Amino acid sequence: MPVQKEYTNLKRIMFLAAVMLVSALLLSACGGNPAHTATGTAGGTAGVSASATVTGGTTGTEEASPLKEVSCFSSVSTDFDNDGASETLSFEQDADGVTAVLTDGEKRMEYRLPQAYYGSQYVYCRGDGTAVLVDYDLASDDYETCFITYDGGRLLTVTLTGSVVSADSGQLRLAGTIEVLGSWQAVSCYDIDGALNISRTDDVYRITDWREIECAVELTLVKDGSGGETVTVPAGGSIIPVAANLRDTVWCRVPGEEQLYILGVTLSPDESIFLVDGIPENEAFNDLRYYD
Repeated sequence: MPVQKEYTNLKRIMFLAAVMLVSALLLSACGGNPAHTATGTAGGTAGVSASATVTGGTTGTEEASPLKEVSCFSSVSTDFDNDGASETLSFEQDADGVTAVLTDGEKRMEYRLPQAYYGSQYVYCRGDGTAVLVDYDLASDDYETCFITYDGGRLLTVTLTGSVVSADSGQLRLAGTIEVLGSWQAVSCYDIDGALNISRTDDVYRITDWREIECAVELTLVKDGSGGETVTVPAGGSIIPVAANLRDTVWCRVPGEEQLYILGVTLSPDESIFLVDGIPENEAFNDLRYYD
């Protein structure tokens, strides 16, 4: 049965507060023209910036944010499809879950949301339409956000991984947990076009809870933007992961340096863990921290 409890909201607030506190220190931003473009091991550019920041809160820029937080399960009456007439999106709860219901005149459209602990609801308004976002926790910090729009004929939904952090006029930022070389809090970025279609800006997750991890073996890092220049980190040395694509690349720094480096990784055959030079991550590094 869907639950909206104070302790769940408090857990989510603490989670997002930690993300936003550290996000001001991030040396990476979503999309744009990055100061440093990190090239992955497979040769694709990832767009990790070493100058701009990922902002926190519900204001993505100094201008008024298009994102407004409202009470969870609030009815929203507005011109969703920008046709000059108002429609209403409401939520119906029962023992088995929550149903999003959009009414447009005599038409009624429904979408069944999952059983979860529901936290927050947002309205994203632009001149070309409106979207409603509902984020929730499926289990223990397994956050998702349902992005709901209406095109005049269909009720459209997209399920995104993570919890809402901020938005500006063309981009949404979500926070969640990723698992590579341990567990990390990270921000992912989504572009929203004029028709309110949403898609990932890139495949990079920007880590917000930076910390050092100690190498158990000697590692070779590639200096970002160098065309292949490498540096060796000895066993007992440390690196600081700052971003990852959860495929083949972790971007990192060496303590005391601003330079961005690339560490190549691969998924194990059963995709349960990452390998570093063929070595399981928990053997390539000492005392990796995994969240429960």
